[in-house]
Amino acid sequence: MKKADHRHQVFQRLKQAFSQDNMKATILDFTELGLIQIARKRTSRSLSQVLGSTCRHCEGEKVVKSDETLCFDIFRQLLNIESKGKWSVIEIHASVTVVEKINNKFSKALNQLQVRAGCDVKLCVEGSIPNDQFKIIPAQQRR
Repeated sequence: MKKADHRHQVFQRLKQAFSQDNMKATILDFTELGLIQIARKRTSRSLSQVLGSTCRHCEGEKVVKSDETLCFDIFRQLLNIESKGKWSVIEIHASVTVVEKINNKFSKALNQLQVRAGCDVKLCVEGSIPNDQFKIIPAQQRR
């Protein structure tokens, strides 16, 4: 927009529209590039807070994947493995909390995957694996 009057009208309309919003918004005038900057207060958790959890070993200095996020990663990888159709048994090695989460919250999804793939998925608790990691080992080939 070349005319200052038009830029002013757009800026005023934006301010008016955001005035009805419950969340506080800061609106800065047009920049040299012709952009308006709008900053709005965050009302929900960030993506890293939703998908991660604080590390239990370093007392919260870093964020690691949550148990639920790891379960989704496991299922995603299982779908890739089962689509190849070579295996009759696949082992998942993970921490006790991840195995418990799969057994409790995702048992139905695991059963459906086993039926769809025509293979057994064996859950193995392995204490040497950190809480934010897992291993998927195709253990037995189809004949």
